[in-house]
Amino acid sequence: MSDPWILAPALFAPCYVGGWTAAHHWDLTEQLFNDILIFTTRHFVGGFEMIQGVKFVLRHTQPDALFGLKSVWRGETRVLVSDKPRTLIDLLALLKPEAGFIT
Repeated sequence: MSDPWILAPALFAPCYVGGWTAAHHWDLTEQLFNDILIFTTRHFVGGFEMIQGVKFVLRHTQPDALFGLKSVWRGETRVLVSDKPRTLIDLLALLKPEAGFIT
């Protein structure tokens, strides 16, 4: 899979690419991540999906929380990604223990 971002709208819409994945997109970090963080309004079982060898980490969000997003084109596919301020907000929210990333 040359660009796994293009799978997100088809599999998880309404959704957006956020967190550490968006931070790398906006050059807020140089760290490379092996998984893609997706915020989606869809309900799912478990916290991730492995699709074509790519790990999509999924976080549920409310429909009214779909703001602070930018459209980016990845080839012929439009993908929503959190803008820089929203990315920072999401990253801070992921630091809360109930987010499941720290204890």
